[in-house]
Amino acid sequence: MYLHIHFRIFICIQCKSGIPRDQAFDHAVKTHRIKCTARDCDLFNELSTDSQIPSTLDITPPRPGGPPVECLDLTSGMCCNVCGHCVVSRYSARNHFNTSHPESELPWEHRFRTAWVQSFFIVPKRYFSVCPELAKLPAGDMFTIYVRDVVPTFEPFPAAGPIRAYEVSPLLQVTQWHEHLELYMVDRKMRENLHSLIKINLKTTHPSIKNLPSVIWKYMQDVRDLAKNSPLGMRCMLQEYPR
Repeated sequence: MYLHIHFRIFICIQCKSGIPRDQAFDHAVKTHRIKCTARDCDLFNELSTDSQIPSTLDITPPRPGGPPVECLDLTSGMCCNVCGHCVVSRYSARNHFNTSHPESELPWEHRFRTAWVQSFFIVPKRYFSVCPELAKLPAGDMFTIYVRDVVPTFEPFPAAGPIRAYEVSPLLQVTQWHEHLELYMVDRKMRENLHSLIKINLKTTHPSIKNLPSVIWKYMQDVRDLAKNSPLGMRCMLQEYPR
């Protein structure tokens, strides 16, 4: 059990979820089979009372876009572009927008943006958006403040591909990724969908998806070995022929 000093809440390290004060001791004993005595229970209750830990689920979430809360589970979700409400499924997103913003005429692709989200408790789930890149930076850090408060106010700028040959980096000259992904470069929504592929929550997806990282890694290793062992002529063909 971890006591978060700032939010004054117990967080179960194994469940990666907050536990109300009046349930924390029973959770450790009954859920995780931790052996404790009556004296341990008294000391725990004394500690939680002296630390002024609230016994309710009413915890004020951090400001959107700040660093993630330590030990809480981090998952991929969506954040409402109108009010900042966070969800993890398209069904919940649709219900929220129809209920909270029925007058809005925004098209679906502009209603929500992908985001990393957390929730203090398993029940009820009240998600808030966080920025994992700020994980180890203090809340008062200037970079944290800039990313959390200033960056969200910027309008997305249109991306453009290279115009001249010398604008293409050596890596792209070899891989030609800027040609393969040309359509994605000029469409922000398509880029967000592409980025969402790396945010798959392996803990909650189908068992077959959980093996995806190891399968991809093995595939890349096989490609590397085949490339190293292929004759020079074959490597030249792969390098020069149209893709």
